Amino acid sequence: DPQAAELWRAIYADLSSPRPGLVGAILGRAEPQVMRLACLYAQTAEPEKAAQHLARAIELNREHLARAKQQPEFDPWREDARFPRGL
Repeated sequence: DPQAAELWRAIYADLSSPRPGLVGAILGRAEPQVMRLACLYAQTAEPEKAAQHLARAIELNREHLARAKQQPEFDPWREDARFPRGL
């Protein structure tokens, strides 16, 4: 769905924007939360959602690719074409 994809991009771009005060402290960890969502979806046999969240997490922070390589939650999906190469 192109409309959903566009909304998704807008939301993820906002995740890495710094915010002041308590809200900033709470939301400042948004990027790692995206990675956690990818792991959760991988465990619940929802590879499409897992791949989307993982791709966005890596887009936000390339270090997530290195972390994903070590996450056992992704083991069943490493050869799946929807997931990043080299996972």
